[in-house]
Amino acid sequence: MKIKKVIHVVSISGGKDSTVTMSIAINRVGKENCRFIYCDTGNEHPLVYLYLDYLEIRFGVKIDRLKSDFTARINAKRMFIARDSGKEGARMDAKRDGPTNIKGPHWKL
Repeated sequence: MKIKKVIHVVSISGGKDSTVTMSIAINRVGKENCRFIYCDTGNEHPLVYLYLDYLEIRFGVKIDRLKSDFTARINAKRMFIARDSGKEGARMDAKRDGPTNIKGPHWKL
């Protein structure tokens, strides 16, 4: 009876937990027995892509990047939020709730 080779599929998000999972998988079963995938929603911060490039270099692996087009769904949700924000009580009070125009994470590579 022939033994089939096992390939361990590891999902990479670009976050700390998936980075540690990648490292553990490589240490336990070897990178030749792993396949790394990243599922791109198309709504990612640009630094995520740079970090994926870094991981490929750092660990000497290829991360397969799967892409799906969620543009229509994201636009529909944005329209819903914009439409809903005009309703009474839906708006935040800037003095009470803080600034509402923060543009995301502020870190340096």
